[in-house]
Amino acid sequence: MNTKKMFCFMGLLVCVLFLFSSCNKPVKQAERADFPKELKPVDYLPLNVGNSWTYEVRQFFIDGKAPKESSLLTKVIDNKNGEASVLSGDQIIKYKIKDSGIFKLSSKTLLIPQPINKDAEWDINIAGIHGKGKILSTSEKVITPTGLFENCLLIEERYSEDDLIIHYAYAPKVGLVRIEEYVIMDKKEFLHLQASLRIYTVQ
Repeated sequence: MNTKKMFCFMGLLVCVLFLFSSCNKPVKQAERADFPKELKPVDYLPLNVGNSWTYEVRQFFIDGKAPKESSLLTKVIDNKNGEASVLSGDQIIKYKIKDSGIFKLSSKTLLIPQPINKDAEWDINIAGIHGKGKILSTSEKVITPTGLFENCLLIEERYSEDDLIIHYAYAPKVGLVRIEEYVIMDKKEFLHLQASLRIYTVQ
């Protein structure tokens, strides 16, 4: 994957981001409310006004340089008539909530489908960039600085022509808890970017 494409997709990831993990800290069970067996997209991505998530972000380099570290605050600032506005860093991202799932409003691309079934697939088209979405798991365990989240929804977006794979992990009644972006180089997957939940406030 060439440098120009890599930076293009870094920009794409920031646009969809609700964005590490301290390996020296003991893992604790993250607090969560009880939830029913049958979950909807809004259970995995609660878009109530005031909900907020802070992420620790690490960007890795193929040449072995030390990772670049930063943080990102994401907050829901509006939700009316099935449309939610989310302030992520200095960008506002809008989502449409429908019976068929949650969509990214700008590209009309499906983010989380309804019903939520393992191995479900859908097409992605963002500004001429084509890919495939797929539910890899509905029972993933994810460790973040906040603690251990269980029964997570793991979604993959794969852009084969551009050698890019993105994994999104959503915890029930919490939201997006981790993103991992991989680039494929010499037929091997290289972890280029990781964002993990550090602090959250969810109503």
